[in-house]
Amino acid sequence: MNRRVLKNIVISIVVIIIFSMVGYTVYSVESYKARVRKIIEEQERIEKLEKELREKSLEALKRDKGEKELQIIEFHEKYLKVRNDFINNVQKISEKMDNNPTSIEDIKVLTKQRIDAVKDYRQRLENIEIPSTLNFFYEYEIGFINHDIETWNLTYAYYESKFYSTYNTDELNKLHKENVRLFSEAEKELKNVYGKYGLDSLIDDFIKLI
Repeated sequence: MNRRVLKNIVISIVVIIIFSMVGYTVYSVESYKARVRKIIEEQERIEKLEKELREKSLEALKRDKGEKELQIIEFHEKYLKVRNDFINNVQKISEKMDNNPTSIEDIKVLTKQRIDAVKDYRQRLENIEIPSTLNFFYEYEIGFINHDIETWNLTYAYYESKFYSTYNTDELNKLHKENVRLFSEAEKELKNVYGKYGLDSLIDDFIKLI
C-alpha cells in the first residue's frame, strides 16, 4: 500500500469521525431541546390544571355564602394576581441583589426597579374595590407601601450621593426592618378576616414572601 492510498484512507476515517461527532452533537442538542419543550409543555399543563382547580374551588366556595363572604372572594380573585406579581418581582430583584452586583450603577438600577415594582403594586391595588370588611387591611397595606417607597427612595439617594459617610446606614437598616414588620402586620390582618369568614383556604393561593 503506497503512501498516497494510506493518506487517503486516513483522511476518509478522520472525515467519517468528524461527521459522526457533528451528527451526534446535533442529535444531542435536538434531543435536549425536545426534552426542554416537553418539560415546558408539562409545566403549562400543570399550571392550567391548577388554575382550573382553583376556579372550581372558588365557585364551590361561593355556594351558600353570604354577601360579605362573596365580596371578600371577589376581592381575592382580583387581588391574588396583583399581590403575587408584586412578590414575584420583589423576589427576582432580591435574587439579583444577592448575586453581588459588580458596580454601584448596577445596584442603583436594581434599586430603581424595586421602587417601580412597589409603585406599580400601589397603582394596581388602588384600582381594586375594597370591601368594608377589609378596610383595616387596606390601611395597613397602604401604610406598608408608602413606607416601602420612602425607604427605597432613601436607599437610592444613599447610592446616588457617593458620600456614603454622611448617611447613617443603621437607620436605613431599621427602615427596611420596619418594612418587613408593616408587611407582616397587613398580611396578618388579611388572614384574620379570611379566617373570621371561613375563607382560610384562600390564603394558600398567595406566594410566600421569602
